[in-house]
Order: sequence, then C-alpha cells, then structure tokens
Amino acid sequence: MKTKLLLLLLLFCAIGLSAQEVEEDVPSKDYKLTITNSFLQLFHPNTAVFALGLEGKADNGFAFYVEGGFPLKSFGYNFTNEGKMDWSYYKTRLGGRYYFDPIKPYRYKRKYRYPKRKKYRNFVGIEGLVGAETFTRENSYFYDENNNYISYSRATVHILTRSYVLTYGREFPITDRFITRWYFGLGQQVNDVSHESLLIDSSTSFGFGFFGFSGGSEYREGVSRVPYVKFGIDIGLRMFERR
Repeated sequence: MKTKLLLLLLLFCAIGLSAQEVEEDVPSKDYKLTITNSFLQLFHPNTAVFALGLEGKADNGFAFYVEGGFPLKSFGYNFTNEGKMDWSYYKTRLGGRYYFDPIKPYRYKRKYRYPKRKKYRNFVGIEGLVGAETFTRENSYFYDENNNYISYSRATVHILTRSYVLTYGREFPITDRFITRWYFGLGQQVNDVSHESLLIDSSTSFGFGFFGFSGGSEYREGVSRVPYVKFGIDIGLRMFERR
C-alpha cells in the first residue's frame, strides 16, 4: 500500500510539472534517444504492467518508439481477476511520432517584461498496441458468436487485444536530461476471445443475454471492435545529445 501511495504521489508531481510553465533557464537541447516509463500502466485495473520504452528521434522531428510491459499483478484491482489460474499476460506498443514547435512560440502576458518562449514541443503520431492474456477459469460462462449462453466447469481463456490509435500530445523538459509528456488518442480496439479445453457444465441448460452484454471481454466469444480512447503520461531520460 505504501508503495502504491508513493507512486501515485510521483505521478501527481509529474502532472504538476508538465502543467507548469517551464523556466527560461532550462536548456533547449535535442537528444537522439529517450528511455521512458508509461506511468499510468502501473495502475491499469485489469492488466497492470511496468512499461519500459525506447524512442529514437531524428533531427527532422520524426521519431519511432517501442515499449514492452512487464506484468505486475499486485498493482491495480478488478473483480474479474479473481479466480484466474495460471494467469499470464503481456503488452507491447510501437509507433511513430512527428515533433514540432508550437504554432505561436511565444507567450505575451503583462507580467512578463518581454515575450517568453514556450519550452514544450507538440507531437502527433500513430501507434499500435498488442496485449495477450491467458488464464484458466472454473465454473463460469460466456456467450458464443451466435449469442448462445454457454456454461462451463473449466476452460482456458485466450484474449488477444489489438488497438490502433491516432495521438496528440506535448513534451516538456523538466531538466536538461529529464522530460515528461502527456498525450491522448482516439482509435479502435479489436478483441479476439476464445475458450479452449472446454468442459461443459450440463447442469445449466439455459441463460439470458441482453444483446450479448457482459461485464468483461472474456464473456464474449469471437472478435469484437469497440472505440478506444487513450490517455497517457510518460517520464523519460534523454541520452546522446545531438550536436
């Protein structure tokens, strides 16, 4: 509990730093490589991960990044996680961005003796996210692709999630080496769910489904597509200064 509270405190500090004006004495330098941590992934309610990323940036503003997530099942909580046996999962993210300076690069306010240059950089991009989850569940149910209710005593559940997102965000220098960035995105998520090694529970012969609705993706067999909204905060360490 203490660890979670400390991490939340650091998160709030990062949000505060990114929202504040960056002072003029922060050096404006360009770096080729950034190691990042996508902080909010620690508190994902279903599949929490420690997300470690690597971004390479060209001198023309284009960047490519890849990120892997290491499972941390003790973080976050969701009642649907209860009862999962032999549970394993992973997450991978990759994408491209284009960084550019603000359209209006200076702030004009009465309290300033002279115009102040904005220190953040904007970026737009496209990214893909892949997550795979496997576990064994006992005494549960799901709806098949024809919306038939299936009750089982034991099954191995496979969930493959793919998301495609258009993003916009801003990157703020905290110090010469450290940065924080926030971003949001809109896209589509595709869920592919299958139940294998199925032991049917013959004691239950009927069920009721309201348009196939259920509380989690594991209860809907087959492929489904839903809108996807993403919000993220990264903390990063820049390396290899461009000269």
